Amino acid sequence: MACPRQLSAIWLGVALLDYLNVSAFWILEVLLGAFTALGGLSMLLRPQAKTRVSRPWACFSAGVGAGVVGGLFSASGSVMGWFNYRQPLEVAEIRAILFGCFAVSTATRTLVVGVDGGLTQDVWLLTLLGLPVVVFGTWAGRELAPPVSSEVMKRLAFGMLVSMGVWILVNALLNR
Repeated sequence: MACPRQLSAIWLGVALLDYLNVSAFWILEVLLGAFTALGGLSMLLRPQAKTRVSRPWACFSAGVGAGVVGGLFSASGSVMGWFNYRQPLEVAEIRAILFGCFAVSTATRTLVVGVDGGLTQDVWLLTLLGLPVVVFGTWAGRELAPPVSSEVMKRLAFGMLVSMGVWILVNALLNR
């Protein structure tokens, strides 16, 4: 749901990122902090599923919002996740939609950033250095998971997101 609309909005998000990075970096930090805090808070509050699929304008708005956020922060998944988990769909169907949207939007953003000249040697080097860390972290998360329920782990993760978002937001406002 809303995935096709997000592709064209990714271009807008990347353009906004380029503009704010040069002219008003603090606004970019405020947006990132607010987005992170509100995203974590919305997941802590567990949105309730609707009884009917959202209207076309809501799907359009969610897609555009996800695209802009995806272009800005490469994080459209939280917008799409929040929107889709509120739809009266089976969990397997929602996961398939999110996986497809994530794959397509990530490839699109990578293409947009590459065309814009953003895939520098430093980016490729950090990608190569980060890949083993991600693989190890994934393995460790499965094999060495702490003895707490998945519900507690989710609440901790979302609580950390809220804390990080507030920290980024306060720092941006204080250092302006």
